[in-house]
Amino acid sequence: MLWRLDGTYHTKFNEQLTLDQPLTVEHILPQKWIEHWPLATGEQGLTNEELWDVDAADSRVAATRQRNAAVQTMGNLTIITQELNSSVSNSPWATKKPALLNASLLPINQQLVGCDVWDEIAIEKRREELLKRAITVWPAPLAPSALPG
Repeated sequence: MLWRLDGTYHTKFNEQLTLDQPLTVEHILPQKWIEHWPLATGEQGLTNEELWDVDAADSRVAATRQRNAAVQTMGNLTIITQELNSSVSNSPWATKKPALLNASLLPINQQLVGCDVWDEIAIEKRREELLKRAITVWPAPLAPSALPG
């Protein structure tokens, strides 16, 4: 699906790329984000164990849950080589962004050039952009009443 979405960024001005190696799905905001990706407040997020033990009124609870939910959304996923995936893995955005932009020629990754911060807002914005593109690739079928004849 991500490969097809990448194709929506291609125009007649782009070179045609062929791949001789498989790509892997990468979580831009890593699944193990707590160590290198502070919350918007600058505080460290909570582990699953800490979420059980901390006071529910702690502002980090809602922020951590929101971030955990964002990790598994389409806006946070991309495709890269396994070698690049292994090298950037759980790295902070300041490390991961230049690595992605320098190593990947795919337009779906080059769109990240303007993202100075990768957080829930950036993930949601990218999700909306990818959804618009997905609708052009896979439009909803017409309802039977809208079919001619």
